[in-house]
Amino acid sequence: MVSISLKEFSIRPILLSCLLIGLIPTSLISQERDETAYIGLGVGNLTFFGDVSNQNKGLHPTIGRPSFHLRYSSGITPYLDAGLEAMFGQVSANERGLLRNLNFESQIRSGGFFVAYNFDHFLKEDRFISPILSVGVSGFEFLSKSDLRDAQGRTYYYWDDGTIRDLPQSEFALETAQELVRDYTYESDLREADIDGLGDYSERAVAFPIGLGARFDMGEYLNFDIHTRLYLTTTDYIDNVTAESIGNRAGNGSNDKFFYTGFLVSYGLHKKAVKLDSDVLDAGWLAQVNDRSDEDKDGVIDLIDQCPHTPIDVQVTALGCPLDEDKDGVPDFLDLEMNSAKGAYVNADGETLDDAYFEERMKRFRTGGAMNVIEGTVESASLPKPVFTPRPGKKYMVQLGDTEEGISEDLATLLLSIPDVQTLSKGDTVLYMVGDYDNLPDAVRRQLELEERGVKGKVVLSDEGELSSDATEVRRVKKELQASGESFASSPSQNLLWRVQVGAFRYPLSKNIFAALKDIITIQGDDQLMRYFSGVYERRTDAETYRKMLQNSGFNDAFIVAFRGGQKISVREALGPMRNETSEDLWRRASPDAFDENLIRYRVLLTKSDGSISPMKLEQFRELGKIDQYFENGFTYYMIGEFISKDVAQERLDEYQGAGLESAVIVGSFNGRPVTVEEIEMMKRN
Repeated sequence: MVSISLKEFSIRPILLSCLLIGLIPTSLISQERDETAYIGLGVGNLTFFGDVSNQNKGLHPTIGRPSFHLRYSSGITPYLDAGLEAMFGQVSANERGLLRNLNFESQIRSGGFFVAYNFDHFLKEDRFISPILSVGVSGFEFLSKSDLRDAQGRTYYYWDDGTIRDLPQSEFALETAQELVRDYTYESDLREADIDGLGDYSERAVAFPIGLGARFDMGEYLNFDIHTRLYLTTTDYIDNVTAESIGNRAGNGSNDKFFYTGFLVSYGLHKKAVKLDSDVLDAGWLAQVNDRSDEDKDGVIDLIDQCPHTPIDVQVTALGCPLDEDKDGVPDFLDLEMNSAKGAYVNADGETLDDAYFEERMKRFRTGGAMNVIEGTVESASLPKPVFTPRPGKKYMVQLGDTEEGISEDLATLLLSIPDVQTLSKGDTVLYMVGDYDNLPDAVRRQLELEERGVKGKVVLSDEGELSSDATEVRRVKKELQASGESFASSPSQNLLWRVQVGAFRYPLSKNIFAALKDIITIQGDDQLMRYFSGVYERRTDAETYRKMLQNSGFNDAFIVAFRGGQKISVREALGPMRNETSEDLWRRASPDAFDENLIRYRVLLTKSDGSISPMKLEQFRELGKIDQYFENGFTYYMIGEFISKDVAQERLDEYQGAGLESAVIVGSFNGRPVTVEEIEMMKRN
């Protein structure tokens, strides 16, 4: 690798700053340089230049990770400022290739001293723009981590065919190694990992920042700076790759660097003193002191008026500000509630905000975490354990039948009376399955028991939803069991079972809407309503607990239904506005408000990938903001943003497409799970 030098350093950020300078209105107030102390807060981004990712060649220097900048400064001469500064941020780099695959992310915290020169010797005194050249020295510390494993703790191994797998590349691992997708969670401390035997090196060093920018004097107390700064460091360990690293991990021996681009707003801490050029008061200063003008005609001269431009005939204080008798921050001439209580929160019209207002705001705030609520609830120890929970993987089951047109209510209640009934959806067809067995004989026994009750079915093998059947083997096992003299007679269980109906809809819905519910059962009745059930319990209190959890997670119309011996039993349900309805009443109609619309969001899908997306494209996505990754059927979906309004989502989509992401589209989500926009409209129609 080749270390970047100052002459290789891109000047495009500087040209961009100059362009912004040209767009600033020339009517802004100029400010004379003085000894006023300023405190400033800024934001920007950090870009790393080091051994990983070949000095970030091919990436624009302004593409990086967010950072924050604090500064305290004071003028020591008309053309020199000096002060203290601190910077907090992140740097990262990802290198993906045939020879090596490296990545890291490091927290940077620095603080130090700087001197800035404003070219006052050469520029006009009444300017409001000043170019700034700065140098300094800073101490900084870094904490570097790498993404070496996925969320399950499996190590990434990069194969020559471009895939990432959980085993080292070899001809023996070709069939058994599983493909992985990087989760971009940097979990491994690089110094502790000691990959190259570099030892317990120091994570503190010194940097020498060299900066160039422009300052805009926005008034007597306010400055606005745009600047870039290159930090030349005394360490080569930020990316944990040095000339001493092993094999193809070895770097070029040059110290690491990072580049900051951003802007900063500074505020003067005290008003500058009026300085006289001589002992004689000049005419301009005397005119200012003797000025008795009153522009807003409120009786307070402009020289001491703290609230200029007060409307005509408004009563004011001695300092020219409108009266505010109840001290609520809204002047009396605008206040619609003249006697607000002390310390009360009011709106722009001075009216007190009640508890209902804050409850609504809190409700809206909490909706963003709804997905965590449902998943955390389902997995928590406080959730009652259901009688039956489907297992993943291969298993033998009894397929009772299927339907595309709906089934009778009697058959629906019979199926729901069986604790271990499951449903599988194949397109528009719903398959009804019973059992969850590791071996074929147990599944055949269950088939024979059901036949004794008059329920016909066939034994199938389910492998993650894919069904297959060996009729010859099933017949052989059935003959052996029947020949053994074993009895398969059984009667419907008289135990009471409780299920929770999530909702009943006129149109089928995407499985993603119910993805957090691991045991969803779909029943399409002859009334053409599609009913969705979750959970099966022997105690009503357990079913009630689960129902409340579902309601709190956005499924508003969830209610419990009881079954015994193949029949549905009437249960009176106390559920808000439906407290006077029985479960039978609810069973026979569609759910009017099944979903909490506060949990419906629109998002922008940047791309759908089968794992072949380039690291540079991923970095481009990450610079847009927080990117969420959703995995389904071997694909990774990269999504950004959460919008209540589809129109707002469309505006953001137009921005991304205008920036070169033409393949981005709008998608929907409910409870954090992706659904299509059409499915959102169907949810609302339901």
